[in-house]
Amino acid sequence: KIRDAYVASHPLCELCLKHGRYVVAEEVHHKKPLAEGGTHAWNNLIALCKAVTQEFMPKEEIDGTKKSQEKVDYQNDKSETK
Repeated sequence: KIRDAYVASHPLCELCLKHGRYVVAEEVHHKKPLAEGGTHAWNNLIALCKAVTQEFMPKEEIDGTKKSQEKVDYQNDKSETK
């Protein structure tokens, strides 16, 4: 699997590591989503811990509709509200 191979090569959360924190990566995400033309190429993947993933995942309202979504700029380590 792509995920398993990537995590084996990148066992720590890449964003946490940039800030000097050593946290085990539990998920792999696409920097540019597949729906937006991204690929499974390793330079489009990033290993993240659950805390980072949860911080930047879409926020759901009680009624189930998406009112806002946090988008991470993985290249510059910033987030923006969409």
